[in-house]
Amino acid sequence: MRERQAKLWRKARQALRDLPTGPRAAIKRYWEICGCPADPVYLLTIIREHRDGKVCYWHVMAELRRLRLRFQKSS
Repeated sequence: MRERQAKLWRKARQALRDLPTGPRAAIKRYWEICGCPADPVYLLTIIREHRDGKVCYWHVMAELRRLRLRFQKSS
């Protein structure tokens, strides 16, 4: 089980390194704040969603920043 988990982490880190700089940075930032369990399957899912064009995490992070600024202004 432990070897399988390590293999998945290696696969996830390699998949992340294979992404262009912009999407890689957005996915890393999203991963830091999303609250997903620290499991490589979740990270691989996020990367797969990006590659399949289902989610653009650059836009997700921009929307989160916009909402954060909007919330700060109203407080």
